[in-house]
Amino acid sequence: MTSELDRIKGRGFLNVWNSREISSGTKFQYSNSQLTSKTSIEPVKLRLDDVGYNYQNVFVAALVIATVLGLGSSFVGGQLGFILGYASALFPVTLVGIGSVAPALLGDIINKSK
Repeated sequence: MTSELDRIKGRGFLNVWNSREISSGTKFQYSNSQLTSKTSIEPVKLRLDDVGYNYQNVFVAALVIATVLGLGSSFVGGQLGFILGYASALFPVTLVGIGSVAPALLGDIINKSK
């Protein structure tokens, strides 16, 4: 197909075919005012540290809770130990899933707990 398009371009019927290098790494540059006017989002609000939530503490708390549940599962044993061991793996995965899909939900829970 490309050779046929090259042949047609050689006859002068196509002017734009293969006229620009695609892999040249073309980048679109926007200023902050253009971004604000097109999306109504202030660029400063895109920074994660300006959200107001301290997610490092959430990570440490999730790690501590998962560790306690995991160690508790080995001490308790039986059905309850199985449930605690399963919860020790499920809790951090659920937290990461919620944080990926709806981080504002985690932030609201953090603010309400304060």
